[in-house]
Amino acid sequence: MKLGYKILILIAIVISIFWYRHDKSKKEQYYTKEVERLITNLRREDYFAIQNMLTSNLAKKISIESIKRYSKDLNLTRKAKFILNDYKKDNNIVKVKGVVVNNNQELPLEVTYKESNNTLYILEQKIGSRLLKPKEYTFPINLNLKSKE
Repeated sequence: MKLGYKILILIAIVISIFWYRHDKSKKEQYYTKEVERLITNLRREDYFAIQNMLTSNLAKKISIESIKRYSKDLNLTRKAKFILNDYKKDNNIVKVKGVVVNNNQELPLEVTYKESNNTLYILEQKIGSRLLKPKEYTFPINLNLKSKE
């Protein structure tokens, strides 16, 4: 093989490696920005903004009170930062894992997003041991019902 072809192949390999790293870095920044937006909303106690970040099915099940209960004990300050450890994307599902550093405390964070029209919606969220989920009701809901006869 001629030297010119070897140089062209080497240049193509270097460009593809550079492009791959740049694309990966761009995705990492995007996911980090989305999680930081979530942390900011939790810190500001903007429960409506958090509910708007949920998928439509999850937003129907989780009330504002549930979100308030979920974020009550987190005590996030302005210095709370997110450090991305890993992310995995399969079709339109993105799983983001990382750590929230807040006042010398590290809380593991796992968020599962559903991507729709270049927008990320939360499918599942876990900070520390707290999982964002709807309040579970037991049957019968009210035991003090009296029939009118």
